Amino acid sequence: MADSGVAAPKETDPLVSATSSSSSSSSSALSTGLDEAWKGGSLRDSMSAVSSLEDLMNDDDLCFDSEKVSSSSSSPSSSSSSSSSSPSPVAAGETVTLWVDHVVGFSSEYGNPDWAANCVIGPTRVYPTYGDSPQAWAPALNGTQEWITVAIARPLFVTKIQVYETSMPGAVTKVTATLEDSSTRVVWEGPTRCGTIHEAQIHTIDLAEPVKASIFRFDVNQNGQEEWYEIDGIQFSGTDSLPAPGSSSSSDVKVEKKKEGTADF
Repeated sequence: MADSGVAAPKETDPLVSATSSSSSSSSSALSTGLDEAWKGGSLRDSMSAVSSLEDLMNDDDLCFDSEKVSSSSSSPSSSSSSSSSSPSPVAAGETVTLWVDHVVGFSSEYGNPDWAANCVIGPTRVYPTYGDSPQAWAPALNGTQEWITVAIARPLFVTKIQVYETSMPGAVTKVTATLEDSSTRVVWEGPTRCGTIHEAQIHTIDLAEPVKASIFRFDVNQNGQEEWYEIDGIQFSGTDSLPAPGSSSSSDVKVEKKKEGTADF
């Protein structure tokens, strides 16, 4: 078809058309209402209504402000529940004690769930009772060299480790920490004393300097003994921030012994 030089009309946008139609309808309704009010002799009331309508339209409280809606819809119970679930803050420098959160790996276990490696998770259950207990970790064989790697819930500047030993104590010979950059560091090492002690003990290791880590490996030497070495639990003490110099002692071992009957399970 030959070009006539007249631009073709654009199609009307349905959304624009609908909006215009709605706006025209609203204006028509408002005009009709004012006309009726005028004819009825209630001009003052009509003007008052218009004024009230303008006030309402200018009222910020009628806006669907997301912050206001969110604030008004939050119930006191949900707010308090949220705040109560938040962990309590720990003051800077305050000592934190954590039990084993989970087991990362191990050389062997005598059984599962009894005598399993997972028995070292959480607070102690056997100590201070001495003797063979299915509630403590025991390696598959006696007299062997073994290892177990555990993790705490979050990294700490660890200054002290306490191993709760409930059968053939003194077998731990080395403790190795996995640092945040995945490198490892031996934080304590000593000779085995397995077979020389016949009562439950807390094998306390004071680190020479704080080490920030959450994963620790414990090497065990059962020293050829006929009985099994068993661990009931391991506790770590430290701080979330680097302790002040001189707050930790030189690497040392302290033994706390208790003998209150023999485990019989």
